[in-house]
Amino acid sequence: MPDLVHGMRKTPAHPSPGLGDWVAGIASGRAGMRRFRLFRPSALAVGERPPLVVMLHGCGQDPAGFARSTRMNRLAAREGFLVLYPEQSRLANPQRCWNWFDTESGRAQAEAALILAAVDQVCLLHGADRERVALVGLSAGAGMAALLATMHPSRFKAVAMHSGVPPGMATSATNALRAMRGSALPSASASASASASASASASASALASAPTSTSTPNPTGAWPPLLVIHARGIAWSARRMPTRRRGNGPRRQAPRRRPRASCNAAVAGR
Repeated sequence: MPDLVHGMRKTPAHPSPGLGDWVAGIASGRAGMRRFRLFRPSALAVGERPPLVVMLHGCGQDPAGFARSTRMNRLAAREGFLVLYPEQSRLANPQRCWNWFDTESGRAQAEAALILAAVDQVCLLHGADRERVALVGLSAGAGMAALLATMHPSRFKAVAMHSGVPPGMATSATNALRAMRGSALPSASASASASASASASASASALASAPTSTSTPNPTGAWPPLLVIHARGIAWSARRMPTRRRGNGPRRQAPRRRPRASCNAAVAGR
């Protein structure tokens, strides 16, 4: 509660002034309460039922910073859709990371349920179309996006993961960090890596089929399209670039190397 109350006292600057409303909200559930922000383009007509894009931030981020860095609100204002930014609490994770890996205790599923409660609230109060909801996540947010899509595949029309790992690859904060850095997968051979991926897929499948009170039935067996964007062996994070010294002069920031990223679009089917 102190983190929640403290956060409600100060109002973050609007990340996209002049483009639409920056609405504050709170979702509650078994894991407590989480704040969220909703961007609603000013050009949307009253009574219109626009699509909804759910943006799950990475560690150390918040809705306003995530909106500014991704410029998603500009795209939403141009194309006419709502953007939901759930926010992780420091009480739940000191680094503001979504606890996507903590499935054994049920904390990951409870956080996923909170995010889904925020989605339902936006659909009910702000007119978002429940049949057109897309899910996007970065780093730890990508892991939570994968977990949400695994538990509730019928609720989302599309899923995008940037620099994240799927459910089943970690069960603690320590091996979650290793998985995000790519060291959790065996690198001895391609066959070993494929075996690890198959194991993760089996774990995700078992999680999806487990009879929990927080999962959504998927009678048709259909899975949303999945877009995966990954960097070279490590998740991108908001960290300072290393510096280097030229002669006796001041240190200069080292040039940014563009990581090799690959995009794989596929239907997550069985």
